Amino acid sequence: MSTPVGAAQQCPDPAVIRSRTPGDPYWYLYCTGGALNETDRDSTGNLRYHWLPIYRSFDLVRWEYQGDALSCPPRYSTLGTQLWAPEIQYFCGRYHLYYVVTRTVFPGTAIGVATSDHPLGPWTEAATPVVEPHCGPGTRGAMRWCYDPAIVPDATGTRYLFYGSYLGGISARVLTPNGLSSDPSSERPITAPHRYEAANVIRRHGYYYLLASATNACNGRLTGYAVFCGRSRHPLGPYLDRNGNSLLDGRVGGTPVLTQNGNRWVGPGHECVVEDFAGQSWMLYHATDQNDPFFNDGNEAKKRKEQKRILLMDRIDWADGWPVVSSGPSEDAQPGPVAQPSDESCKRQTLPQARDQTPNAEAARRAFRIELRSSPVGLASEAALRGWQPDSFWYEDFEGSSLSKEWSWVRPPKSSAFRVTKSCFVFQTQRADLHKGSKRASILTRELPPGEWMIETRVRLDVPTDGTCHNFVQGGLIVYDQLTHFIKLVVVSIWETRQTEFAKACPSPDGLKQEYGNMVIGTPGDWTHLRIVRHLHKNVEYYTGYTRASGQDWVRGGTWTHSLGNGARVGLISMGGTGFDSHFDYVVVTCPNAGGDARLPAGSGDCP
Repeated sequence: MSTPVGAAQQCPDPAVIRSRTPGDPYWYLYCTGGALNETDRDSTGNLRYHWLPIYRSFDLVRWEYQGDALSCPPRYSTLGTQLWAPEIQYFCGRYHLYYVVTRTVFPGTAIGVATSDHPLGPWTEAATPVVEPHCGPGTRGAMRWCYDPAIVPDATGTRYLFYGSYLGGISARVLTPNGLSSDPSSERPITAPHRYEAANVIRRHGYYYLLASATNACNGRLTGYAVFCGRSRHPLGPYLDRNGNSLLDGRVGGTPVLTQNGNRWVGPGHECVVEDFAGQSWMLYHATDQNDPFFNDGNEAKKRKEQKRILLMDRIDWADGWPVVSSGPSEDAQPGPVAQPSDESCKRQTLPQARDQTPNAEAARRAFRIELRSSPVGLASEAALRGWQPDSFWYEDFEGSSLSKEWSWVRPPKSSAFRVTKSCFVFQTQRADLHKGSKRASILTRELPPGEWMIETRVRLDVPTDGTCHNFVQGGLIVYDQLTHFIKLVVVSIWETRQTEFAKACPSPDGLKQEYGNMVIGTPGDWTHLRIVRHLHKNVEYYTGYTRASGQDWVRGGTWTHSLGNGARVGLISMGGTGFDSHFDYVVVTCPNAGGDARLPAGSGDCP
């Protein structure tokens, strides 16, 4: 198997089900409406629109287009509507296909449903929405985004409908037994607004795992979409991440499950999960080829409206009770799923008690799962592994009452805007930013070594955590070669939430403007450790972000590629609005050195 899978060049927001119809061994795939591929055009050359395309596969890898679920949108829609984010379920002897209706007569977005006796239809649409347009948390009276339906049954047979997006957050309602309507009075919040969409819940070993996607799904080559997780003993939550942070809190929780890794695929997200006949879980999701992000019609402005979101599939591993797609989106061939019960799927073997370093397993070119019922297991390898054994290039703990001579300013601020006190650099937030067209922010900068390195700081942004809005006040690190070309890792206020953002800015392909894309990582704390690691491979620069709230574990985020070169500098930034301070405890830059020791500070603890 290799990605992308099958013929689905364009399959945003995939949903998959194996047929429950007797005698039908196929898997069925449903996609957000749109064109199928680059050549799917009408007589005028415009891309065709398909109302929820359906594909079929025997092996979950080779998909064949079967037609569209619907021939037109529901009667309560209005001109210009589209159908997004299908969800397919089978219960009460029928297939239930849920979807987003983007424009309605009510007005606002809604969740619709159609039912059928067969995965291919014909489908009978319900006359009214399952979820009606309405306001929601954090919308300030605006209609919430009723996006991305997901059906979640509990152990008693009650079904919940999860839905929602950034405007209003994700919520859940009780679904009626026939699946055609929901109870508004039963609605409960699942995530805070302005962080997640594309909910999907899977049950495993007594937990409900909420998978949800974050940031912009359609930002071309700078798309930073990614999948995060929280888990709960009850379908209605609260959902906590691996560090115990709630997905409902203003400092939003979420453990990364799938992030981009620096290969050609960016923005992996809006997934569904299937289990094959070997018991292995697989994630099907969309992503964008950063080298070919848009449908090509010769018009750059029009191209940007039609981003290619291609179907990918990768194996889910479980580590200490948490799901992860370990290496991110795959690019090379890999073993495929056991998609049919007739496939060779399961062999049991008792491992010997002796641990004599003799290999007792061999790699095979097919899917497999190892389930350990007792005793620890170890793997011995004769291969040498190159680890990160850093030596400090420089370390700054801001001792004294003034900045050391190694620091310099880009656009120096007033002397009252910063101070060095109690082993801490305090930098007032500015009503300025680094976007083209904005008032340019001041940056405190220092040199970086050539080659590979790691930067780390510990920062406290004193924006209150009471849910008030302070868009987009931020403080943290920047690595740049020109002031509009950079990598940035900050603690930031986004509406009522507080998040960590890992961003990239670079010139547009025509060189006329700045492009900007972001991803998010872990939960910030009172103090937050920020780390950027630069790795070089075949003349490509890879930048990976990490965050850690003090007292918690490190969280690894995604990877950007950039071309900042060996003349890049590190900077400290504090911007996005006035009235607050960014406190920096230390900054350390380390380089890989085979003979070195790891000398990373735990934080002086002296800052107020």
